[in-house]
Amino acid sequence: ARIRLISVFDWANTVPQWALAYRFDIVLRGRDATPMQP
Repeated sequence: ARIRLISVFDWANTVPQWALAYRFDIVLRGRDATPMQP
């Protein structure tokens, strides 16, 4: 599951002194679906 939860830092959406932005690839269905808690 950890391999699927890797994110990339997103400079374009980061707000200085306020918020760090990260981009996640979440797969909703299929064999490679990201595990979700109910």
